[in-house]
Amino acid sequence: MRSRGLVYEAVVMGVLIVIGGSVVAKVLEDYFVTDVPPICRGWNRYHVMEITLFLTGFFVHLFLCLVR
Repeated sequence: MRSRGLVYEAVVMGVLIVIGGSVVAKVLEDYFVTDVPPICRGWNRYHVMEITLFLTGFFVHLFLCLVR
């Protein structure tokens, strides 16, 4: 049952990383990006940033738990 808890923790960590990364991206967008070309507006259509952040948080958590 330990592995089920570890996977649950990794999922929660992945979700928290997505939330944190999205907040940081929004703040940076609001304060530093003034004009985005029209071609750039559709780049995140498939939520690549969110998927990448989730998988990063998930696998970093698993790695850190397994090496301790």
